[in-house]
Amino acid sequence: NAFTFARAVPRTKLFYFVNVAENAPRDIQTMDEWAASCGVLRSEGFQLTSEDGTDISVLTTVDLPANSPVLFVPGEMILSSNSAVEELGRSETIDNLILSVNASEQFRYFYLMMKILVEYERGEESPWYPWLNSLPRYFSNGASMTPLC
Repeated sequence: NAFTFARAVPRTKLFYFVNVAENAPRDIQTMDEWAASCGVLRSEGFQLTSEDGTDISVLTTVDLPANSPVLFVPGEMILSSNSAVEELGRSETIDNLILSVNASEQFRYFYLMMKILVEYERGEESPWYPWLNSLPRYFSNGASMTPLC
């Protein structure tokens, strides 16, 4: 991918990886600055907020007409299965494995997940690092199946 995202805040090697521990803090501010520097546009009054310092939600401080866009995200920032396959290439071995378990409709999800794992492994070198580092690490529902649930 020839597109390189701008970095809002320089990083040191101390923060090279995305800490996935359940109690790791989410870096929302850096993600927000990164998104703006990459061309994400917000509707008037759009805000990220938190009532408990952990969960983040979105609100607007102005009344918006129904069906109004609240966010514009440039296409280059979107992780898609098509771009993942294009960047990573198809693997005949993996494709055959997916076919052997009758999961051909899952190809695109596999390659997208593989792309996300590659970006996690790249840590700070990933253009998506600020986003990855802002994601929640702990989920308090059974579907997430974290050790603390």
